[in-house]
Parts: sequence; C-alpha cells; structure tokens
Amino acid sequence: MTKLTLPIGKDEQHNVDVTASVFGGARVRVDGKPVSTFNMPGRSKMVKLHVGEKERHELEVRVRGLLFHKIEILVDGKTSGQG
Repeated sequence: MTKLTLPIGKDEQHNVDVTASVFGGARVRVDGKPVSTFNMPGRSKMVKLHVGEKERHELEVRVRGLLFHKIEILVDGKTSGQG
C-alpha cells in the first residue's frame, strides 16, 4: 500500500490523504471524509476536486503504477507532494 498525506491551505487548513492498494484501488479523503474512490488496475488515474470555503483550492490527484504506485498531488496547478 502506498499512502500520501498532505496539509493544504494557510488560513483554512485541510488534510488530504491518498492511499493506493496493491489490488488496484485508490481512495482520496479530505479531513477524514472520503471524496473519491476508484479502481485503476494497470492504469493511471487522475481526479480533480475543489477544497475549502473561503480559501478555495483546486486539487489534482494523480495515481499511477501497477504494483508500486506513485501518488502526486497538485494544488492550484503546482506539485505539492509526491509519494
């Protein structure tokens, strides 16, 4: 299992957790609440979502790989975390 946790925001902070299992499933959570779940056997997957009320950010979560996954989180178009 590959996991990446990233805090985002300055005044309005949120925690983004992305996990990818060896069986091809991935889950995205924001502040502990599931926002996206998908299967990706042998493929790359990308999910876009918005986080925040007053301090709004666009997140792009990219997961790729077969057994060993690479997770990348972009906040407002800039890479903010990789795992």
